[in-house]
Amino acid sequence: MNCLSFSIHFEKFASSALDVEFTSGLHVVYGNSGTGKSAFIHTLLGETNEKGFQNYSLSNIKIPNSVSVVFQNPNHQIISPSLGGELAFSLENQSKDPNWIQKKVERMSKALPFDADLNRNPIYLSGGEKEILNIITGMSTNPKCLILDDSLSFLSDDAKKDMVSQLKTFAQENESTILWFSSEIKDLNYTESKWEITLSEFKQCQTKIERHEIRKEFPKGAMDIKCNNLHFSYDDRTVFTNLNIEKTSFRSLGISGENGSGKTTIANLIQKIISADEGTFSISQKGVNVEKLAYIDQFPENLLMGRTLSFLFEELIAHKFFNPHLERTFKKRLERFQIQWEAIAHKNAMDLSWASLRISLIVLLTHCEYNLLILDEPSFGLGWEQKRALTQYLMEIMKKKHFIIISHDQSFLRQNCDQVWHLEQSTLTKVNYQYESEKN
Repeated sequence: MNCLSFSIHFEKFASSALDVEFTSGLHVVYGNSGTGKSAFIHTLLGETNEKGFQNYSLSNIKIPNSVSVVFQNPNHQIISPSLGGELAFSLENQSKDPNWIQKKVERMSKALPFDADLNRNPIYLSGGEKEILNIITGMSTNPKCLILDDSLSFLSDDAKKDMVSQLKTFAQENESTILWFSSEIKDLNYTESKWEITLSEFKQCQTKIERHEIRKEFPKGAMDIKCNNLHFSYDDRTVFTNLNIEKTSFRSLGISGENGSGKTTIANLIQKIISADEGTFSISQKGVNVEKLAYIDQFPENLLMGRTLSFLFEELIAHKFFNPHLERTFKKRLERFQIQWEAIAHKNAMDLSWASLRISLIVLLTHCEYNLLILDEPSFGLGWEQKRALTQYLMEIMKKKHFIIISHDQSFLRQNCDQVWHLEQSTLTKVNYQYESEKN
């Protein structure tokens, strides 16, 4: 049996159970964060939902015997200190023949669209490169069912198209069923089998998904960034060679680029975590170097280092970055995203969804005394309505704050940035919006 089938029932609503069957091929299920996509996967696999979320019930589950799952957080699936070891791990569980494993690893490494030095440590890969690695290893054992938990969301448009093409070819040649759960509504356009999960139903979608952007006006900015003949390398991997860019008076600068092009490296240069090998890099506001800045990682749990949001909140108050008089305002604004501070404040970061954690950190840090906030992939894991709510919030906060937004999500960048820096071309694109009168 290569098909995946189940019955789904939303008991709280006046509806009957729906019988669903997915045969071989690619199937996409779209849903906002919080609709239970990850819980869905755990239930299909027969695992207990430890977080207690269950807005629906699944029954009559029939699933192929060989199943691979690619998780939402790419870091959770990488266990080897080398690229070669990571590619070989699943194969070693199938065979003891070292020659067969070596040949298979060599073929898999050629499918990777980045430097495939087998001695390279995967920790130095970008988020998108890690996703590609995990998908390639997920297909390596030829499972009859491959489940993707929002695991293409760090990819640029071009990288995603290439990966989807590989997935479709794999499904056809191996007669496998691929179930791709996604928070990006545009991903429904990659296949004919489109589904949506909400808090009240599981349904098939319309043929073509379109969402129109709403043009905004940006407050006039006062932030400058300048890069002059910059060279930077990680060990033997060159990231930038003779990089030059200058942008003055931006309010919100977007940084885009292919996976592995150096977007997060730019964030580390701004924070002075790393220094250029050659050349200069500076960021200033009205001629003064920016010192008060905050950075929200593409892996937001890194900011908390195993601690709770409540701990971070108290630390910000103690170091006088957060004004206690703004506490009520902060919590009210958080409620716009259906997040109650009391419900999340004392939970470990790993027990919160990425979307909830990202939004909570963004709202918290925008109430602090920072001149500049750097948001690395802030739209990851957010559905269409959630992205729109975040855009509305950022435009409100932008009247007093400056931003750098790092993302492969071109639509989100156009909505939230007055300039976009395209790393590959070392060019700037001005978003053709009108400036508001300066109010700060």
